[in-house]
Amino acid sequence: MHPTIRKARPKDRDELLRMRLALQRHDEASNPRIWHATEEGKQLMGATVDEMLSDDDGLALVAEDDGEPVGFAWGHATHRTDYTPRTVGFIRLIYLKEGHRRQGTGTRMVRELCKYFKAEGMEEVNLNYILGNTEGEGFWTGLGFRPVRVSANTTLEALEKRIETKAT
Repeated sequence: MHPTIRKARPKDRDELLRMRLALQRHDEASNPRIWHATEEGKQLMGATVDEMLSDDDGLALVAEDDGEPVGFAWGHATHRTDYTPRTVGFIRLIYLKEGHRRQGTGTRMVRELCKYFKAEGMEEVNLNYILGNTEGEGFWTGLGFRPVRVSANTTLEALEKRIETKAT
């Protein structure tokens, strides 16, 4: 039996926060170069969950198996005048607990977000994922997402050394 997909409710907050923290741990393990959440950052993730639950321009979903939340997704609709397309749906977060991945539940949650985006008049769907998260990369590219911008980093010390080497 497949997990059911439903709209997230305020009573889901604690479990959503646990899954949001698990997503952060998964991302950090997938790519050690990403920014790691400090204890303060982990505490502030509760505010992200609160935003997800109260987002008037968004939809938060929970995947539930036998009454137990096993995943979540959050999409947000934006309207803008400074770029085209003018209406863009952002898949802000999506997570499934281990043991519930690769069974179609993530795709079903994305399908529900697509219905929401269509009802809101979105022209495009955008998202971010962590390079090195092979499950995420495979899932998103399998749905037709292609990178259009890159975020890169290095330490200040390493950058200064490279600049110094180039200057000589």
